[in-house]
Amino acid sequence: MEVDGRESSAVPYSVTDSVNTSLVHLQDVQTHFLHFLSLSDPDVLAQMPPLQRAHSLLLLAKATTTLFALKLRCNGVDPDDHPVKSELERLSLYQNKLERFIDLNKGSNSFH
Repeated sequence: MEVDGRESSAVPYSVTDSVNTSLVHLQDVQTHFLHFLSLSDPDVLAQMPPLQRAHSLLLLAKATTTLFALKLRCNGVDPDDHPVKSELERLSLYQNKLERFIDLNKGSNSFH
């Protein structure tokens, strides 16, 4: 059956379009994530200043936890009802602490 020059199917066009767009975005995430994973190499981390190293490790932890929460959601599990919620809260706490240290470091560097 054809509707407006397009073949109709059981799945609406808007849904397949959204899925295709999501797939493109997921491929972008994969590309950037693989690059970011290279920053977790122990040799690369050893060359970083301590605050930059802590920031990199925090971002890696947040990215993996967020991707896991997304996987849960895609499988029909609400991340708010899963232990991953406490991990996201813990990472948020660490992010706040790290931001305070970064701000303190910037402030102490401005006096030199």
